[in-house]
Amino acid sequence: MDPLLQLKVQNIINEIENQLAKPAIDDSVAYTLFQVSVNRFNLLMTHIGFIETQLENLRAEVQRLEQIARY
Repeated sequence: MDPLLQLKVQNIINEIENQLAKPAIDDSVAYTLFQVSVNRFNLLMTHIGFIETQLENLRAEVQRLEQIARY
């Protein structure tokens, strides 16, 4: 995973935890945090999907090379 994206997600999680620890949650701050969280998690899902596709391609390439090695 991209280290910068990982840090951004961790920062968002920390900020949400900080907001939840307060006795009163500011609606505008909560809305912004949720909006940013959704965007970051969507980006993470895109990265995960890309990595899964790359792994499938690598598996197929390994199978192809194994077949070539047999001959």
